[in-house]
Amino acid sequence: MSDSQYAVIYDLHSHTTASDGRLTPQELVHRAHEMRVGTLAITDHDSVAAIPAAREEIAAAGLP
Repeated sequence: MSDSQYAVIYDLHSHTTASDGRLTPQELVHRAHEMRVGTLAITDHDSVAAIPAAREEIAAAGLP
């Protein structure tokens, strides 16, 4: 399948090490990119601590 013919993947429930996940926010961003995830929602329990780190990683890596 060419790049213009794939479905958009949405991951609307992801946890990081800020709660009970196994990946750091930075690792999660890169894993999602590798898996061609178009939209990633970080839904850590009782915490938004991972959001700034994820946003910084997205910007630093030049990801859309």
